[in-house]
Amino acid sequence: MAHPAIVRKTYLNRLYQLSTDRSIVKVISGNRYCGKSTLLTQFRDMLVGKGTPESDVVYLDMSELIGTVDDSFQFTALVKTKLSSDNAFLLVDDMNFVKDWSSAITDLRQRYNLNIYIVVPYALSEEYMPMLEGLGSYDVTTIYAFSFKEFLEAYPITDEHGYGERFEQYVSFGGQPFMNMGMSQKDHFMISEGMFNLILNGDIGSRSRIDTVAISRLALYILNNIGSVTTLSALRQNSNVTDQRTVEKYLHYLLDYQTIMKADAVDITDMRRLGVKAKYYTTDVRSVKGITPRGVFSISRQATIENIVFLELVRRGYAVYAGFYRGNDIGFMAVRGNETIFVKSVLSLSDERAKGKEFKAFASVPGKKYLLTTDRGMNGFYDNIEYKNIISFLLE
Repeated sequence: MAHPAIVRKTYLNRLYQLSTDRSIVKVISGNRYCGKSTLLTQFRDMLVGKGTPESDVVYLDMSELIGTVDDSFQFTALVKTKLSSDNAFLLVDDMNFVKDWSSAITDLRQRYNLNIYIVVPYALSEEYMPMLEGLGSYDVTTIYAFSFKEFLEAYPITDEHGYGERFEQYVSFGGQPFMNMGMSQKDHFMISEGMFNLILNGDIGSRSRIDTVAISRLALYILNNIGSVTTLSALRQNSNVTDQRTVEKYLHYLLDYQTIMKADAVDITDMRRLGVKAKYYTTDVRSVKGITPRGVFSISRQATIENIVFLELVRRGYAVYAGFYRGNDIGFMAVRGNETIFVKSVLSLSDERAKGKEFKAFASVPGKKYLLTTDRGMNGFYDNIEYKNIISFLLE
């Protein structure tokens, strides 16, 4: 069954709070199909609902004007015809379709007192960062796949479907806004595979001279080893990309275009980076097995749970690191302002991860610690560790 459009309140509230400062260009970013365009139209409706006259909200979708409005001069001329006042809101979807869009926005800011919001996919990539910097003052809101809370808005708790079942569905289907539980997992896998190919061959391949087969092998190895500590050397050896500089370049592209995300490995005693060691995660993941033209695709349940926790910490505004203490992997170290927490996830307290030497290292870490498990009813403190059921954590 298809789900209704989800009002993404956290992102909308942030965008609305930013409206008090017209000197900042507000940029909405994220990878493909994460809901950027839908969010912008929801923000338009929010402004009108809060009393902004419709005539003072100019909304443009540049993907619908390809071939008609392609450069900064045409764009600026179009905006001028739409303005009813110098103090309007200007909301532009797919701003990246306009050549030299940074100059166009700068020109409009100099002429008018506009409140400007633009959608630019991969805004923080190497391709677009110079254009962002050309804006002067800007703020980027990065959109991610649905959180578990948002998933429950799409598929609410009912007498027939409790929290446990919905969590298992979230693990199986993931949080991409296009997901539909009326489809089979096989269909979902094929859609995800198609999107993956579109990013590699379209977004990355069309802008860079790359060997798409080689970068696909690298991406597949990373996705099959989510949450595992790895190095550039290990990536080179296991992906059959022979040149390490090529590995570094392709890894940069995968990070830039948000196919993967990175948690640098640090020694928590002094925040020292542990060379090139890191863990990699993806912007949406599900526990799945399948065969693609690149090879076998297999993400374990444990890796899926860990990826879900990683993304949730990122959504909550933490900088997330792969923490090491006395040489042992202790899970995540998450930093937000002056707050530092340590988070480890296990499937069950009966797992080796919850009682081996790495767990003992985690238990001895000074600071606020959370152990997340899928075991039911596991909420409470023991030996200075706060034990939480993962569903409880995701619903906070």
